[in-house]
Amino acid sequence: LRHRLDFKLAVAIALITSVMLGCLFLWRLYVIRSQMNRELRDASLAIAKRLAHNLSNPLWEYDKKSAMKVLETEMCDPRVQSIVIREQDDETIFAAAHRDENGVSSQARLERASNGGVHEICDIRAGERGQELIGFVDVRLMDSKIWHRAMMVFLALAAEGSALALAIVV
Repeated sequence: LRHRLDFKLAVAIALITSVMLGCLFLWRLYVIRSQMNRELRDASLAIAKRLAHNLSNPLWEYDKKSAMKVLETEMCDPRVQSIVIREQDDETIFAAAHRDENGVSSQARLERASNGGVHEICDIRAGERGQELIGFVDVRLMDSKIWHRAMMVFLALAAEGSALALAIVV
């Protein structure tokens, strides 16, 4: 009778510990994913602002060749999924670049930046004082790697928690 009670108590402690660790791990996963998304949003905004600054002259002078060079430079960042430069009317595409499902960057004819990921739109301004609106740059970064990294951290934490729960039972 005593051994049966000890066994039930050990199983209850292990179960309670596992549930508590599971909740802790889910919370940590949420925090890690939120932090990674915030970092991606910050990067997206920085890229969009940099592009808006670097594209003001090519768009003002309607120089597509220079604009595409700027786009190609930003597409070197593997997180960038697509960049669309639209003229002042917000409809006409001045230039665009897109990364396909294989991760290969190419020029593209897009109506808008493709779906998914984190995305940021910035005004492109030029003129004497840089106040005349001449277009928009739409930048989209991929978030699939964020989910993968968060899951790897979560699995590492789950393995640690399982080892801890096993150590408590034994």
